[in-house]
Amino acid sequence: MLKSILSAYISQDFSDAEDIIQDTVYKGLLYLDSIVPEKFSAWLYRVALNRYYDMLRKRKRIEWLDQEPTVEGSEIPEEILLRKERREEIEHVMDALNPIYRQLLILKYELNFSYREISDLVGMREEMVKTYLFRS
Repeated sequence: MLKSILSAYISQDFSDAEDIIQDTVYKGLLYLDSIVPEKFSAWLYRVALNRYYDMLRKRKRIEWLDQEPTVEGSEIPEEILLRKERREEIEHVMDALNPIYRQLLILKYELNFSYREISDLVGMREEMVKTYLFRS
């Protein structure tokens, strides 16, 4: 199930989802003794989600390094600066948020999950998901 969810949102190849699953299972086996059995599936989901975010951050850095220099006059420097400032402000606000709020925002608006899908994945009632999203 986790493999199909991840593969749907990974823009590259199915092998990226397999790598995430492999790392998640490895960590699950490594820390099996220290995880409460009732929370094991939620813990695995969280590990897989964090691994996915790490992969996205790494990809973003690589894309930034691989960018071709813009041709003179093709983009106004003020626009580049404003976009960079907007991105930094968004990152600053997201970093200041409660981790559960941040996770819910990403699931809803970045990954386009429905409230029901989010509530199933996170293990909350649908009303609570809506309330947390409104608060965030």
